[in-house]
Amino acid sequence: MAKRKQANSSIIGVVLAAAVLGGIVGTVIFHNAGDPLPPPPKIEYTGEYDDAWGRLPTPVNEAKVTHILISWTGKNASSKPKEPRSQEEAKKLVEQLWHQYRNNPTAENWRAMQAEHNEDGAPHTVYDCKGGPGGRNTDGLDPAFSTCGRTTEPGKARYIESAFGYHLIRREP
Repeated sequence: MAKRKQANSSIIGVVLAAAVLGGIVGTVIFHNAGDPLPPPPKIEYTGEYDDAWGRLPTPVNEAKVTHILISWTGKNASSKPKEPRSQEEAKKLVEQLWHQYRNNPTAENWRAMQAEHNEDGAPHTVYDCKGGPGGRNTDGLDPAFSTCGRTTEPGKARYIESAFGYHLIRREP
């Protein structure tokens, strides 16, 4: 009986290895050398948002951040969503984007997500978050935005809600 289970495991291993190898060979054969590789697949929302991912215990004095603003219909006259959505739909989208970034935390993935989803007028703006004694904000930015930026590890992202909508904030490395 043990030999049969071992043989089944070996067959499964061979099949999986062949599938991976076939995917690589197929990409090489059918991909034109001058064309960019296709973007990674979008990650669907699975599980709960984890604010602890990348959270620092105390704020740093300065941090450079970028963000993706996701708003909803009627939230703020100066922030217009790319498509009509409710607050619940906006929250679901920002959490999907967080999962997509967490599963592929690269600068390239982040910039592609910003270009597609950011509802801020300038999607790639870098903000300087600054704080003073006692963690007080001194930068003129929304306090929740600034505090989130200064309490996030470089290269990680977390989100907050402001008067404009949900901000998925990534601290720049």
